Amino acid sequence: MDQEKVFCLVKHEKSENGRDFYQMGNVQLESAANKDKPVVVISIAGKCREGKSFLMSLILRYLKCKEKWLEDTDTPLRGFPWKMSCESETSGINIWSELFPITLPTGEEMFTDYGKLCLQCQEKPFQKLLLLVRDWKYPHEYQYGIEGGKKYLDRHIQTSGEEKNSSIQEFLQSCFLETSCYLMPHPGTIVTTDRNFDGSQLSDMENDFTTQLKDLVQRLISPENVITKKIADQTVTLETFMEYCRIFVTTCNEQDNNLFPEHGIVQVHLEVRYGKAVEEAYNWYRDELNQPKHETISKKKLKLYREEAINKFREKKISPETDIKYKEYLHHLEKAWYEELTWASHILVLKRAVPGIIKPKGTGGIVFE
Repeated sequence: MDQEKVFCLVKHEKSENGRDFYQMGNVQLESAANKDKPVVVISIAGKCREGKSFLMSLILRYLKCKEKWLEDTDTPLRGFPWKMSCESETSGINIWSELFPITLPTGEEMFTDYGKLCLQCQEKPFQKLLLLVRDWKYPHEYQYGIEGGKKYLDRHIQTSGEEKNSSIQEFLQSCFLETSCYLMPHPGTIVTTDRNFDGSQLSDMENDFTTQLKDLVQRLISPENVITKKIADQTVTLETFMEYCRIFVTTCNEQDNNLFPEHGIVQVHLEVRYGKAVEEAYNWYRDELNQPKHETISKKKLKLYREEAINKFREKKISPETDIKYKEYLHHLEKAWYEELTWASHILVLKRAVPGIIKPKGTGGIVFE
């Protein structure tokens, strides 16, 4: 595998005065023509030197080789940078730029590649959370895998009377559609201590580890188990995923402590959805004006098209009706649309009368500040 396909999506930097800030990397994902396909996001988070890159690289091998992904005993494990060391190998948020098409049992095709807003409308903001416990030492009490993990998680959280654990349980239940726990055995001393281990000597892994690894990866990646990424019950496409990342970075940098504010999660979600709704409604309006059937467009007809475009925007039901800020935004949108598209309709008539002589002003969309 070519490690050049790993890009740092979000970089952690320091300014001259020592202030932390984040920078969005210039990531060019493959197959940009498929930007409207839904995505499945696999994200691994955890402490430094806990095997995140190693696991991600194993997942990549599965995506490339499927059934024979653990049978290759000659090729070193490549993908996300990893090595035997006490020092951190990666920083920031890294992403694999290659897209892996997956077709669900339903026939839907997709790519593998914030909470309180949704809670206000009784929706859960996140879909799946898998708590992976590595180097599990007590299989005689709780067996390896998902079943033992479920029993362990239930015992650890639900039977405790501590207020902290009760709060954790309530948070998990309110924010995630599904929460599970997976107990993973130790991979073997050669894997964790031999500096020459490069992932090609799969026989050096303990049998228990290999067995559970197969089960874990298939639970994460197989078509019958993956779930398309959704935010507020809206499917996230490749394009909107990248837009979310950009706005998250900007929002974090605007905070004094660089921590993402709770209200900022709501704001990011609204900005992305509003931007997408504006684009879709405006494109519909523009396409209608450019239909060959329109030799001329009366003011009455233009008004009907304008109202239909606004209705398409409102159908998104993006924010509560009481949100005054976005009511003002919508009013500004209506006014700007009417002015620009009235001009566009006049130009359309002139273009058809004298082809190639005049071009519309301000083509390419509307920018709101």
